[in-house]
Amino acid sequence: MAGKAKVTELEDLHKKVSNYYMDALDCGDDISSGTLNAINTFLKQNEVVVDRRESDNMSKLTTEFAKLIKSKDK
Repeated sequence: MAGKAKVTELEDLHKKVSNYYMDALDCGDDISSGTLNAINTFLKQNEVVVDRRESDNMSKLTTEFAKLIKSKDK
């Protein structure tokens, strides 16, 4: 049986997952609904919250993310 993961290993894994999702959003390719759901779940599980009024980038990201979801629902 393997021992517990070290905090640094978990931090590295978290960073890699986060970077993977950012790369998926940045590449400009069509993103599957499964990937969009995984990104949404990742954000929720990590309690990511932002005041959109204070962040132009987050406001834009929210808008773009909503557009992607709507286009997948068609």
